[in-house]
Amino acid sequence: MINFISFKVLFSCFYNPKEKTKKHAHHKISQIFQQEYSSDQHLILKRCLRPLISKNLKKNSYSEEELKEAIEQIRSNFLHWEPPIKIAFKDELKLEVKELCKHLFHGQCNYRKLAKFSVLKALFVKNEALLAEARQCCQGMFNDIFLETDYLSVEQNAAVEALVGNILVFLVYFGLKDQEVIKIPQLIDNEWVMVSYQVQKISLTPKWMGSPMTAFGLVPQDDDRASPLLLMKGTTYPSDEGFALSLLSDINIGASPGAYAFYFAKEKIHRWLRENTKNEKAKIFGQSLGGTLTLHITANFDKYLQSAFAYSPTALLPYEGKKWDKGVAEQATLPRVKIFYQENDLVPLAGFTWKKEWDLYKISAKKKYNFLSAHAQSFLSHDIHLMMRGDHQKERRKIARLFVASIHLVLSIPVFIIAIQVYALFLIVKKTIRIVGKLVVT
Repeated sequence: MINFISFKVLFSCFYNPKEKTKKHAHHKISQIFQQEYSSDQHLILKRCLRPLISKNLKKNSYSEEELKEAIEQIRSNFLHWEPPIKIAFKDELKLEVKELCKHLFHGQCNYRKLAKFSVLKALFVKNEALLAEARQCCQGMFNDIFLETDYLSVEQNAAVEALVGNILVFLVYFGLKDQEVIKIPQLIDNEWVMVSYQVQKISLTPKWMGSPMTAFGLVPQDDDRASPLLLMKGTTYPSDEGFALSLLSDINIGASPGAYAFYFAKEKIHRWLRENTKNEKAKIFGQSLGGTLTLHITANFDKYLQSAFAYSPTALLPYEGKKWDKGVAEQATLPRVKIFYQENDLVPLAGFTWKKEWDLYKISAKKKYNFLSAHAQSFLSHDIHLMMRGDHQKERRKIARLFVASIHLVLSIPVFIIAIQVYALFLIVKKTIRIVGKLVVT
């Protein structure tokens, strides 16, 4: 409801003798929303209002009814301003892990505390103790979320489900072990249940290609109603498995990121889905390159999936996902696909299109981050953020998308050719050293 002050501002807007331009509308609508929302929320709105007004007011000259309708349309785009459940971190966490998690989930980081030798070394030499503590931190977040899930509305349940998925897509970078058990809150029949999942590690690429890209299948252990979960990993850091191949997968010639990796992984993913979806269909999650892999898998194996959550994925190319289009044409039952992209993140722009059946959600934080920080964190867990429905038509027509996607396609040709030769040489040298080492030993 618009309060009395808002009506006063709106009244002055309708009867202001000045020309009613979009600039004038922006000023007046901003004044109205300033009365309705907190100062932190209005900081986000100031950045988001101009494109929303341009979308909902089609011309410079507008009537009273058109302005009222535009205000209601703008409001209808707002889904929520903050997570129903706020994430906190335990004091007993190691300083490095706490600072890392504050960056990933709150957008706050003291880089002087994080830039310690032990952390920098862990980027290049695996540190199992730090990884184990990071996994425990994620488990602690899952436990805290589950304790707060009573009496949530349908909309809040959807927000918490997206937040749980966002934690899962970061968990895959923390050295998940095969057969490890994790407890994850799941929404089953509109009720939150804590489900124990056993991890199954899936090597996506053949052994001859070197350190493999990996995914993780999570199989429910104590509740037959729970869906199996499939977690896709994105571009990773040097000490993690599949680092070099994940970099190569970002620059596929004539295809979106992950398309070549999906070709090698297709049969393994199909087998895992076929074997583990006999009771319930699976849910799939991925971030960045992992999010794009999620879209490739969803478009090809839709019959095994209940839903897909892709966080900051690259959009696909127009000729990709033909099996999905066939399913739409045949009016098949397709999974619900949710794509979350964050303000100022360039990675989702490196492709041309989303399927029109996929739900788009744009998330803006209180602070405007640079494109690297915007990509490497979760706005969904910030105390204040704005989630809005994305517009397919507007996203397709973005000049920034045309520019970034075109540059990505053009540069991928020379970069991939050079990178694949360097990687092949690395594999040859590595194998030669191994063979010579065996000969010396014998």
